[in-house]
Amino acid sequence: MDLAGPGLHITPECGIKVPARSPREAIELMGQALETLHKDRDLRLKMGRGGRLRAEQTYSWVHLGERLLKIYREALGTRSCEA
Repeated sequence: MDLAGPGLHITPECGIKVPARSPREAIELMGQALETLHKDRDLRLKMGRGGRLRAEQTYSWVHLGERLLKIYREALGTRSCEA
């Protein structure tokens, strides 16, 4: 279960989640994920493109500003910031 942190930003299109329940399990699963990426060039390229697209669509200043403005408008109960 992802409650916060990096796990919320990783999707199957841009990364491999490592849902470990202990440090030992985390090391093992990270090793498996790295080995998978090492062996599969097409997967690396696909996830690289997916990561770039996610970053452009989700984390660009324009999109972040639009999302923040929407939150403020909802909080204030207004439709526009214009006077």
